[in-house]
Amino acid sequence: MPRQGNRREDIVRGGFSTPLDAPTIPRFPFSFRDVDVLTLCYRTDREAVAALLPEPLVPTGDAVMIHLYRMNDTDWLGPYREANVMVGAALPGGEAGAYSPYLFLSSEVGVAHGREIHGQPKKLAEPSIEMRGDLIVGRIVRNGIDIVTGSVAQIV
Repeated sequence: MPRQGNRREDIVRGGFSTPLDAPTIPRFPFSFRDVDVLTLCYRTDREAVAALLPEPLVPTGDAVMIHLYRMNDTDWLGPYREANVMVGAALPGGEAGAYSPYLFLSSEVGVAHGREIHGQPKKLAEPSIEMRGDLIVGRIVRNGIDIVTGSVAQIV
């Protein structure tokens, strides 16, 4: 096999994530189809938002947005669930946007993908979206503890 320095070209060519010769994560792009989303919004103390931001980011307000996803059909990961906690943040005197201090996933491979490839703060948990009568209920359970529960009326 041809070598590139001390690495074989076939391993380097295939290595998008670790281990190089058997990567856990395939190369992009991959698709997410048939996705259900529930978005919950609430206000908190601005100081609580600031405590979640790495320097030099500063909070832009007191709003928190949580997107709960039920990923029903993905290219390589299979069905899984995810929750993305987002807060407003800005660089001092600069651009404003959103920052995700927490992402909770039901898939170990999904956690590995987000952390290895993107450096995202992903944790293993049990996010869910379900129908209960006329309500859509979203929950995040981690280590057996219900850390978020929210509901909205179903629009028919």
